[in-house]
Amino acid sequence: MIGGGFSTDSGAFANVVMGQENFDIKRWRRPHLLQGAGQKVRLKTVAGGKYKNYRLDFEEPWLLDRKLKLTTSLYAEEMSYYSTKFDVDQTGFDIGLERTLLGNDFLRGKIYFTLEEVGLTEMKSNASTELKNEAGHDFVGLLGGRLAYDTRGGGDLPTHGQITSFDLQVAPSVIGSDKPFYGYHLKSTWYFKGLREGHVLELRGQNAVVDSFESSKNVPYLYRHHLGGSRNLRGFDFNEVGPRGDQNDYLRGQTMAHASLEYSVPTPWDILRVATFYDIGSVNKGAYDFDFGNYNDDWGIGLRLQIPFLGPLRLDYAFPISSDGYNDSGGNINVNFGYTTRF
Repeated sequence: MIGGGFSTDSGAFANVVMGQENFDIKRWRRPHLLQGAGQKVRLKTVAGGKYKNYRLDFEEPWLLDRKLKLTTSLYAEEMSYYSTKFDVDQTGFDIGLERTLLGNDFLRGKIYFTLEEVGLTEMKSNASTELKNEAGHDFVGLLGGRLAYDTRGGGDLPTHGQITSFDLQVAPSVIGSDKPFYGYHLKSTWYFKGLREGHVLELRGQNAVVDSFESSKNVPYLYRHHLGGSRNLRGFDFNEVGPRGDQNDYLRGQTMAHASLEYSVPTPWDILRVATFYDIGSVNKGAYDFDFGNYNDDWGIGLRLQIPFLGPLRLDYAFPISSDGYNDSGGNINVNFGYTTRF
């Protein structure tokens, strides 16, 4: 597959994907070379002015002939859309095991292990002192677990059900982490039928905390939390909401809370839905700092378009209501693929 796209967070990009949905890593004979076991393999390249991604994924849905999914990934990313004063890169490997739990297909559990190098590069001289002190790369060895409960069913836009997940991550020095830390992330989205046929109410909320095991070391930048952009606080630019440094740079924080409400309705045209929404959230510098006094919120309107050959597209225009004092007060346009918003 060859294509391209645009996101208001990361800009324009082109991609090339080579995939096989019925792969067999053990079949080395013809006529069906490397095919037949239902495994999935995908090689993906994404290139844009602000974002580059190279990724090789492999999935075995029935490991050892059990209902146990094995996933592995090799990846390298370069991102320049986080700030005008530095770039971000991330290179690593992860492996995970996932399966249903308690005989319930709606409930899934996953454990995963990640080894990666993350860092801030190309740091400008006018960056904040706090960010200059973090320039360079950190090695992260991370163990994680996830519980997820999903009753939404299929379709581009669910009309009922929910998806809730809880992630717990630990990156101790014993497996090589330069800056040992731990954290959790709780996310939940609920869908309800609206007042009339075809109306959908979507409620989303999330809370996350990350903290260092060593008070003398910061949690790595990419593992700290932020808000702003097309996936949460749509009235503010990507990465814009949160604590600032001495040069007004975005530092990200260790405690984050966010919620959104969206109501969408169909139109006489099958390819078009209209939505209105409200977002609210807060990011605080310290761990377990749940003070919500410095919150940001916005409201807006949006279009949901079913584009032939491209699929569903979201167009949102949001207006800030309350700000922490650092951000623009003007409207903000957001473009993203998919009717539902991923965290």
